[in-house]
Amino acid sequence: MKNPLNLVKKANRSFNLYLENFGKYQKVISDYYKNQEVFNNFLAEYHKRKDSKVNERLYKEFEEEQRLYKEKTVKQMPSIPLKQENINNTKFLLNREDLLEKLTKEGVCAEIGVASGDFSQLILQKIRPKKLHLIDAWHSERYDDSLESLVRQKFSREIELKQVILNKGLSTEVLPEFEDNYFDWVYIDTVHDYRTTAQELAICREKVKDGGIIAGHDFSMGNWINGYKYGVINAVYEFCRKYGWEMLYITSELVEKSFAIRELK
Repeated sequence: MKNPLNLVKKANRSFNLYLENFGKYQKVISDYYKNQEVFNNFLAEYHKRKDSKVNERLYKEFEEEQRLYKEKTVKQMPSIPLKQENINNTKFLLNREDLLEKLTKEGVCAEIGVASGDFSQLILQKIRPKKLHLIDAWHSERYDDSLESLVRQKFSREIELKQVILNKGLSTEVLPEFEDNYFDWVYIDTVHDYRTTAQELAICREKVKDGGIIAGHDFSMGNWINGYKYGVINAVYEFCRKYGWEMLYITSELVEKSFAIRELK
């Protein structure tokens, strides 16, 4: 069995590299999750062999390495609180399906981070958009090319009618290609880290129309199972304070909440 502490350090170094050069995020995120699986297997093995002093020492080192890394990750994110003006009109909704009912219908919109297209299907059913841009890289060690093929097959009719347009590539590379004031609304559901989310929000600010909405998924602290700290809340709060936007909607799921923000009038 490989030394799990070395894997922890390797994953953390990889993740720091990702923060410096997020354009290569897919492989790094994949490595992170892959190593996280090894970590979880190690923990299971440890609990079977509590009599081992070596394992006990290793486990303590493992815990400390993870604690230090998580502490560093949190400190690297800005913690900017909202002001009253940012929440005066905030409404809570039950779920993101209800959120869709509040968004502009029969307009031009984008889902950023599509995967297999399940939410895209809901958008088409509830919003009936004039144009729906589906933006996704659709290739990484975590998600292979088969998802793109699935999406193309699932929406073949809509693609033929040019109601659905597939824009393949990284969000931060594809979004700048659209003209300013183009979208009625966008929905972000990509890697959920602070830096990428902050860049996506800044770009989308230029790409949505006046009064347009930027919405997104995973408005929460993180993924408990994988031990991954999200930066969506930090990025959204910072954005609202910096540019004068308001929290319009927050959904009420126990996990994987969604948000919607709009420029203050």
